[in-house]
Amino acid sequence: MNQTAIFGFQAPVNAKSGVTMSVSLEHRFGTGHNIGKFRLSFTSDKKPKLGSPVPADLLKIIEIEVVKRTPEQTARVRQAYIATD
Repeated sequence: MNQTAIFGFQAPVNAKSGVTMSVSLEHRFGTGHNIGKFRLSFTSDKKPKLGSPVPADLLKIIEIEVVKRTPEQTARVRQAYIATD
């Protein structure tokens, strides 16, 4: 399951030549589990937007009824599923 969040700072970070950011993650979900793959990104955009985690070509295929998909389209959906499973 993909989860996405945007967090803002209380004040702008002024760094003209670069800055080191430190992030702490606390995972409170029993034992024997991990957080899996994750990515942290930073931007100077004042109004960042979330994009879809699903590529545009895949969204178009998913809108097609399963029985009407070509073998290539079915393979593309399967490939995307396997990559995230």
